[in-house]
Amino acid sequence: IYLPSSSEIDVSFHLRHKCMDEFHFRAKMVERAKIDIPSHLKCAICYFLLRSPFVTSMGHTYCRECILKWIKVRMTDPKTNMVLRTKMIFPNNTITSLLTDFLENYRKLYDPVMTTL
Repeated sequence: IYLPSSSEIDVSFHLRHKCMDEFHFRAKMVERAKIDIPSHLKCAICYFLLRSPFVTSMGHTYCRECILKWIKVRMTDPKTNMVLRTKMIFPNNTITSLLTDFLENYRKLYDPVMTTL
């Protein structure tokens, strides 16, 4: 019986099954490839590619989970340290669209069909 070594196992296959959805899988593969991420697509709290981008009352965008944790502890904007007028946050659809385009440009990192073409 042949058992492949750990270096021969397709890491992306295993990672795909641990991820919550396709978007998060794509983001993880881009991060693993150590690609320079534009600053407007990076969370200022976790410093990774934005996941579920949400905007605060100050107009800055962060990962949804990051900003929710931040607001529980402090009522300030992470970038400016200014007091937030409200705890309400909203999805940033513009950044979500930019993220989708950015990830599509690196499709060959996570799509096995693209790597064979």
